[in-house]
Amino acid sequence: MTDEINYATQCFNCKHCLTVKPWISVQCEENIIHGCSYKCGTQLKDHIGKGYWDDVINKEDFNEPRPNIYYKSPKELELIKIELDEEQRMNEEMDHDNESDDYDYDHDLDSSDEEYYE
Repeated sequence: MTDEINYATQCFNCKHCLTVKPWISVQCEENIIHGCSYKCGTQLKDHIGKGYWDDVINKEDFNEPRPNIYYKSPKELELIKIELDEEQRMNEEMDHDNESDDYDYDHDLDSSDEEYYE
């Protein structure tokens, strides 16, 4: 038995025999490489390298909206962290103020006030 991949009939990663349309097909030199599922498709970069999108044969299968992922510089990330820290600090101050108000209210009611309300 050989470990060679028959690109025409099986998944490059799990060697699953393909009897239906593959999840992804990529033209790679003389061969077409097929992935049977998302999980196997994520391994393509390890098998053929990055930047294979131009060689994907079935691009029409990937027309769904995808998340907008964009690069944030270290300075932008630091500003976001500062904003989050400031928001957390403000929330903690509000929680502390609310606890103080509850404490003051509870201690304002002494025994003479309780008799007045009965």
